[in-house]
Amino acid sequence: MQTVVEISRSALEHNVRQIRGQLGASTKLSLVLKSNAYGHGTEEVLRVVGPLTDAIAVVDGLEALEVRALGYTGRLVILSILDETLLSELLRAGVELPIVDADMAQAVQEVSVANDVVARVHLKLDTGATRIGVLPSEFAELVEMVRGLDRLEVVAVFSHFADSEDPACAYTDAQIESFSSALADVNLSDVERHMACSAAILVAPHAHLDMVRLGLSLYGMWPSEEVRRFVQQKDSTFELKPVLTWKTRVLQVRSIPKGTSVGYGRSYVTRRDTKLVVLPVGYWDGYDRGLSNAAEVLIGGARCPVLGRVCMNLTMVDVTDAPPVVRGDEVVLLGSQGSEYVSAELLAQHAGTINYEVTTRINPLLPRYLV
Repeated sequence: MQTVVEISRSALEHNVRQIRGQLGASTKLSLVLKSNAYGHGTEEVLRVVGPLTDAIAVVDGLEALEVRALGYTGRLVILSILDETLLSELLRAGVELPIVDADMAQAVQEVSVANDVVARVHLKLDTGATRIGVLPSEFAELVEMVRGLDRLEVVAVFSHFADSEDPACAYTDAQIESFSSALADVNLSDVERHMACSAAILVAPHAHLDMVRLGLSLYGMWPSEEVRRFVQQKDSTFELKPVLTWKTRVLQVRSIPKGTSVGYGRSYVTRRDTKLVVLPVGYWDGYDRGLSNAAEVLIGGARCPVLGRVCMNLTMVDVTDAPPVVRGDEVVLLGSQGSEYVSAELLAQHAGTINYEVTTRINPLLPRYLV
């Protein structure tokens, strides 16, 4: 394959150690491998972090079954989406399930009875993200209903922060108060509580509760620049190491004269005689069309600008000012080469998005390798 993704084992291990150092001795660490491990590859990431975590968290049943099929026997939690057609298999696999409303609770009860098992469930309380779950005003009713279902064991209550990237924590604190009040009203103080994502882990130690859910920062990415500055002002030694390097190779080297248009829509016209290379990568691979005429790649340790529009399968790059380039030379789309580095944050800035989206949109069919 000409286009591949490399996953750093040492960076994953480093990031887990860094986050463990932020937690109290009684706080458990759950690692979030949803969405193909944020584009890094579920199998490759699990192979490294499986022994390092108290639990693995995924977004839905298919991901949970994939993790089990890969041999992970530890604690496994679904965070969001529960497909009722998979319930029997999930229960037999010992997966912990989210209960987002009374209908889902009843569905899990019925399938648990049919399979003669007790389901371990997490009740989802919506404290302000306004996605799935029940409102605090509805929570007591859900708890009363679940207490009447003999095949549901409530092992946790959880919520999700909407604005934890803000180090001031005003909205985060309001959500914590709402969460705590709802639990106190129904006497559920004996169950596990979890709310904190990567940002809250880093800026709000009081939000750690009984377990935290480490997603983005497991992969060496900061939730925001504000979070990075806040953390490193307090501790200049704290560092996250990016895990992913995305590479391809030069497909063709061409010399084209000044005044030549490049690519669809003729969005770029050369201002000088230009040495141009064509790369076998495009938006099908996940290299965003928004990077057209904006991003740079690394070839021979030099930063080389993308020319024209990114195509479905091809991208053109100016190497006029780079060291001599030949067909087959390594190209870094995301990551480091020599002393230069292209970050997910920089690509996100060019594409008008966030670092999460840059990595999660790398085509899952591209091979991932642990290095």
